[in-house]
Amino acid sequence: VGDRAILRGHVPIVTGIKEGKMKIKKDGKFMYAEIGNGFVTVDPNSETVIVTEKAEWGTEE
Repeated sequence: VGDRAILRGHVPIVTGIKEGKMKIKKDGKFMYAEIGNGFVTVDPNSETVIVTEKAEWGTEE
């Protein structure tokens, strides 16, 4: 529960995520989604992976 920012070069982590809202910045644009429970893995040498029960994408800002 709470906010977490993951920026380029973030230390490696594996953490659980709770149902709620997610905001992703890609190519200078923000994307929003309603997500379910799941987890996220971060490895600075590869991609960030988000695994969730559901993701309903909203509009871009």
